[in-house]
Amino acid sequence: MILGAVLAGGSGSRMGGGVPKQFLPLCGKPVLIRTLEPFFLCEEIEKILVAVPEGWQDRTAELVQNAFGAPERFEILPGGGDRTQSLLLAAGRAAQLDPSDDAILITHDGARPLVTPELIRQTVQAARETGGATAAVPAVDTVAVADGGMIRRIPDRSALWQIQTPQTFRLAMLLRAAASLSSAERAGLTDACGIFAARGLPVRLVAGSRHNLKLTTPDDLLLAEALLGSRQKNTP
Repeated sequence: MILGAVLAGGSGSRMGGGVPKQFLPLCGKPVLIRTLEPFFLCEEIEKILVAVPEGWQDRTAELVQNAFGAPERFEILPGGGDRTQSLLLAAGRAAQLDPSDDAILITHDGARPLVTPELIRQTVQAARETGGATAAVPAVDTVAVADGGMIRRIPDRSALWQIQTPQTFRLAMLLRAAASLSSAERAGLTDACGIFAARGLPVRLVAGSRHNLKLTTPDDLLLAEALLGSRQKNTP
């Protein structure tokens, strides 16, 4: 079974506006619906779990019903206190739906609305082969390690990648690795790949896209509107 977990439990405080960023409008639809559309188009994904802030479940269910009219493919979950908690809650629910070793879980940021079905499928194929996979793009800017406002070290840029989502895993491997983490290791996680990395498990890099941006600030929303508008204009 292939399952999706769209993590949209954050408050989006850096976006401003008083509404979680995943519910802001993007070219006439909420950001979250834009994010869910490519998952809905992947018919091989049997269940799409959507983790949202506490108190937003009913509104999300209404939006999903109006957009897709297929409630059986979606399940709305209350998000956790942070991203890792939301991830583990969704992964636990996915394991209840399919406890087999063959289950695949696709995890994705609810605020990355420009993902494509093709990229989702590419991470699924890579995860089947290696156990874990993530979309990523090569770093183009020089990155410095700093301390106290001073550069201490400049790593070799050719070895650096910017990690995106989807991040896709064999679900049983993900849960076993997560269960083995210490409290300190869990507190240091920033995404699902960190769980595999902490245990030395392989995660294959899949070529992502610089259009697959995560919406964090109002400028990101403006850029997404321009990119989505251009995509729609060029779609027959």
